[in-house]
Amino acid sequence: LKAGYASVGPTPLLFDQLETEYLNKSISSFSKQRLRELINVSFHPMDDIRSSADYRRMVIENITWDFLNKIREKPSGFIHLEK
Repeated sequence: LKAGYASVGPTPLLFDQLETEYLNKSISSFSKQRLRELINVSFHPMDDIRSSADYRRMVIENITWDFLNKIREKPSGFIHLEK
């Protein structure tokens, strides 16, 4: 499970802690609270004219949570991402 994000740091960043946390675990073990904790440890975005650091963290959380829910909905655990 790999996830990468842009516009949340000086360069695009991988969410390595997400992969480490859930390696060899069921996708149903994901909790929104734990995801939020991992985001707060993993990402330190800055405020700028485009958006606040809190907003950027919220976007990371929402995008990741939506993705994890899509995986949960598929029996095989695989999803097809449309262009």
